[in-house]
Amino acid sequence: MAAILRFLQGKVFRRRNLGSAFLCTLALLQIGAFNMTLVPKTWNGPANGDWHDGNNWLPMGEPGDGDDVTVPAGSSVEVSKAIEVKSLTLTGGTTTTLTSSEASGEVHITATDGDITVGDKVTIEGGAGTLNSPEGGKTTLIAAKGAIHNDGTIQGGHGHNITGGLGGGGDGGNTYVKALEIDTRNGRILGGTGGQMPPTGNDRGGPGGHVTAETIKDAQGNKAKVQGRKNIRGGPGGIGSPVGKRGSANVLALNDLGSDSGTEPMTGSVIALMSGNGQVIDLTGSFPGAYVADETLVVHAGPTGVIDLRGNAAVGPVLQAGSSIEVMGTVLLDPGVSLADLSEPDAIIAGNIRLALDPIQSGQPLELRVWGALPGELAHFVYSLAGIGPGPCIPAAGGLCLDILPPVQILGTAPAQADGLAYLNFFVPPGLPALDIHTQALIVRGVGGANSVKSDTQKHTIIP
Repeated sequence: MAAILRFLQGKVFRRRNLGSAFLCTLALLQIGAFNMTLVPKTWNGPANGDWHDGNNWLPMGEPGDGDDVTVPAGSSVEVSKAIEVKSLTLTGGTTTTLTSSEASGEVHITATDGDITVGDKVTIEGGAGTLNSPEGGKTTLIAAKGAIHNDGTIQGGHGHNITGGLGGGGDGGNTYVKALEIDTRNGRILGGTGGQMPPTGNDRGGPGGHVTAETIKDAQGNKAKVQGRKNIRGGPGGIGSPVGKRGSANVLALNDLGSDSGTEPMTGSVIALMSGNGQVIDLTGSFPGAYVADETLVVHAGPTGVIDLRGNAAVGPVLQAGSSIEVMGTVLLDPGVSLADLSEPDAIIAGNIRLALDPIQSGQPLELRVWGALPGELAHFVYSLAGIGPGPCIPAAGGLCLDILPPVQILGTAPAQADGLAYLNFFVPPGLPALDIHTQALIVRGVGGANSVKSDTQKHTIIP
């Protein structure tokens, strides 16, 4: 526990002596020279074959972070731990699957220096829940220096269907994708489906999994975008009494959010469309019911950004939500059309924020990010090891109550940059156990904190 607290309070780096640094640099150069000679790896294993068995690859040996990897069409591959490659191509055309071999297991793929390409008829999915582990597994894809091109299906694992008496169906697994650019115009990125209950039961269906698609800057500071956002949807809740809550859908893009020609609505319990401050969110030429949130719909381009709703006639609300619609930015409309014509209920000006972070991996750096802050604002990052639920109310924030259970500790604070993002960085020490950590962010606004805002909550399990 002491090691975990030291991690959560920050990590102090010690300088190494010059000799150690020289030897380390020499070793890295040797590794780099070796990786330059590697040939592409191609899957050659049986149905439901083990990714980690070197005999299933040509040439032999499990792929590593220097390998360009191809999985041919028609393959079915299982993973049991996080994988790291240079690039990954799952060829489309015939049904191809990449799943976890573990109950509730996570599929965690990182491409260190290339793209992740998911062909049509390809499915990447976290492990399904079971009776003893009902929550569906997470699906995480990160292209650290490249793009994610998705023509298939990327989704969290299915929550377990409970036969009764255990309080409800299993949660659908969450899905997280991050890259310099994400293109899913011909594919789908989905949260896992919540587990269902028997029709005659009185227990709730499992909630659907959340989805977050996030684009990042490259080393030169260039920003990228998300294409095909209507194909990013929160997982449906499972059948039960009541039906499980749908998962949220979050699209976080530092660059403009360009137009989207998709014909199916984007859905989620909460929908958040966020660009960096000063960018454009293009909602031109949409259709009534194009964005439907069960609870809250957020469209946030920052105080100097633009939300472009031109090309939408006053024939029905494009933006629909069960409780509220919150916008931030200058709204552009056709003559004779008002924002009230295109939103149900009427949109309000508000500064919602969202929290994003990569998987927490022992022995690796970690960055937490708040989206939607006003430049210069101070974001407070907090955590709990106890779980998600009614948390303490903060007097300085006007009595705003957190959504993580006490005891709640502060991770740290960070000011928002001009693009509306606040970054907090840590180094995760090695040897930590697989504990669940629940995080949230808070910004104090207004006189006496009357306009303070809080982010969504995030649950992550430390990867040992």
